[in-house]
Amino acid sequence: MDDNDTPESRRRLSDQEIEEIKKQLLDSIYADIGKSVIKKVLWVGGIVLLAVFAWLAKDGKITISS
Repeated sequence: MDDNDTPESRRRLSDQEIEEIKKQLLDSIYADIGKSVIKKVLWVGGIVLLAVFAWLAKDGKITISS
C-alpha cells in the first residue's frame, strides 16, 4: 500500500458514476446470458432437425444419398 493510498486520498464515485457502472455491468451480464441461451436453442434446434431427418428417412419419405 502506498503512503498516498489512504481513505482520505481516494476519490469517491458519484451516484451518477455508480449508476453508469451498474448499467454497464448489467448490460454485460444480460449479453452473456443472451448468448448462452441462443447457443443452447441452436443446439436443441439442430438435434431436433437431425431427429426429424432420421425419422423421415426411416419411414422412406426422404432418401439420403452419399
